[in-house]
Order: sequence, then structure tokens, then C-alpha cells
Amino acid sequence: MTADDSPGFRREQALKASLWVTAILATSLLLGRWVLDFFGITLDDLRIAGGLLVAHAAWGMLNNESRMTLDEHAAAADKTDIALTPIATPILAGPGSMSLAVGMSNYGSTWTNYGGYLLGFAFIGLITWISFLFAERLVRVLGVNGAGALNRILGLFILAIAVNLMVSGVKNILSTLGSMDRAIAKISLAFAIAATSFVRPPLADGARIYVQYQGVLVINEKIRAALAGGGATEYDDAYFMTQPRFETGDARYRWLNRVAAVGEGRLEPGLVEYRIFELING
Repeated sequence: MTADDSPGFRREQALKASLWVTAILATSLLLGRWVLDFFGITLDDLRIAGGLLVAHAAWGMLNNESRMTLDEHAAAADKTDIALTPIATPILAGPGSMSLAVGMSNYGSTWTNYGGYLLGFAFIGLITWISFLFAERLVRVLGVNGAGALNRILGLFILAIAVNLMVSGVKNILSTLGSMDRAIAKISLAFAIAATSFVRPPLADGARIYVQYQGVLVINEKIRAALAGGGATEYDDAYFMTQPRFETGDARYRWLNRVAAVGEGRLEPGLVEYRIFELING
């Protein structure tokens, strides 16, 4: 795309593309979680979808395929500024990279964590800029065949990362599908609780914990009438069992990621209260 341009123009586009890459990743990190919550998408959904996208890009590297269509190549040839599109996105910071940036908040959500993430994105932008500056010399040293071989090797490692993302997402989803007692033949009303997910409001110490519930609620007409009249239920009034799953990147509460738990609930108008119990051996 820049073979016929001057060295000065190439350096300018390299710098601008690197800055755009940093900005795209930072925006995905800072705003992505709210977008996921708005559409009801869990982090495990994102892991699987992002893994598929990264795997597709890695497979293209293994087969030496272009990440741009013929139409995109033609459009880029007519543009005077190609730093944002197509270089920064979709070539460098495409959907796969954006999904990984969104998921970073799962590993820690303090100001220190976010500062580290943003510093890492800035370092990625710096490495990208340096790579662009020395790309022509590197190709001359490696040759066409050497550059192709290096691209395939990197594609293999990226494909392995994509597989790990997808496996982690699938394992976490399957772990929530525990068997539960559904003996409700004599109960007049039964409601299955679909899997619901939310980000718990920060604790007093600033920690953020992602919680996912799946279970069964069974109530009768008496309980329904009490709730309609503004009353509340106690834990023994209704069959309300749930299997919560916790996920956090905060080091102080990371033990919650390994907890197997069950819980029971009570209802009030506009409020659900849970008692959670950890399952232990012995």
C-alpha cells in the first residue's frame, strides 16, 4: 500500500497507525464492559467469540492469507491517509484484538490495574511503530521466504492462544450446568430461572466481582398473592435454589474463581436476597 510513497510519508503513517492502535485498544477496554452489559453478553461468551476471531486471523497467517478483501485493497489504494483504516483496523486492531481488550477487565478492575493495561497498550503501540520503521530492513534480511516462515510460526502461537480462550469459555459455561432437583409435580406454579449475569457493585475496598446465577424458583398461589400485596417470603416459603458462579481478577478475591457453591433465596418486591454456601469435600 505504501510501496510507491516516500520514506517520510511511510514514517508519518507508521506513527499515526501506532497511535490509532493504542487508542482503539484503550477505548475497547474502557467502554467495552458497559457495551457487554447492555446487550447481556457474558465474559465467557466474549471469550468464545473472541477466540474464534483470533483463530480465524491466525489461520490466515498460517496460510499466508490477506486480512483485507480485494475491495478493501482497492479502496486503500485510492486513500491518501491509510493510518486508521485499513492499517490500524482491521489489520492490526481488529475484532479479535478488541474482544481481548474488553476481557482484560476481568483480571482486575482497580485504577492500578487499568493503569497497567493502558501502559501495556501504549507499549504495544510503541512496538508497532518500531516494527514499521524497521519492517523494510527486516524483510531484506530475512527475505520473502524467511518473512513468510516467521509469519506462520507466529500464526501457530496465536492459534494456540485462541484455542485456550475458547476452551476457557466453554469450561466456565459448562461448570454452571450442575444438576438440580426439579421435583415440582405437586406445585401449582413453577418458574425456571434463566442464567442471569451482572457485575456486582464494587465492594467497599473497590473490588469488582462478576456473578452469574442459574437455578429454579417454585412458588405457589399463596406466595404469589403475598408478593402481589407487597409482602415478602422467607427462605423456607418457596423452593428457590440457585448455583452461583463468581469471577474476578482482583487478587484479594481470586479464590472465588475456584469456589463451587449453591444458594437459596427469598423474595421481596423489587428485591432478591441470597444465602450462598460453599461446597467442600468431606
